[in-house]
Amino acid sequence: MSAPDSPYIGLGYYTEDQADLFFGRDAERKLIITNLRAARLTLLYAQSGVGKSSLLRAAVMPRLRRGAEESYERRGSAAHIPVLFSAWSDEPVDRFTSQLQRAIAPFRRGENPTELPRGSLTEAFGAAVSVTDATLLVILDQFEEYLLYQSTERRPGRLA
Repeated sequence: MSAPDSPYIGLGYYTEDQADLFFGRDAERKLIITNLRAARLTLLYAQSGVGKSSLLRAAVMPRLRRGAEESYERRGSAAHIPVLFSAWSDEPVDRFTSQLQRAIAPFRRGENPTELPRGSLTEAFGAAVSVTDATLLVILDQFEEYLLYQSTERRPGRLA
């Protein structure tokens, strides 16, 4: 990858592919990873525009993914598998299940790739854990957009 003209991307966020350009947030990265592994719920909250998405995508995710890969190579299963999701428009349950499918693909046990069940996150999570024997570290980025895009009516495919 060639270096961009400027390492600053404005209002966008850094991605995992740009991790080498994202630096200076090691203390925050370590704290977030420690909390994700130790607590059932970790909430990262701050003002808009301070770099939460960049921190999660370009610092936290690469480190978590590398840890999962190392664990998988060492013991045959990943201890933790990170799953980042931020596509809140349309049908988030189906989109989340697809993202979960991609996240666990490198860490499946056994020969046959199993398609995760659609329509129920509970069933999809159960199946993902079953085929990986790992703890899923679910990161919901830009979750406030879910509240903007989804109506209040209860219907299949809603998160809650």
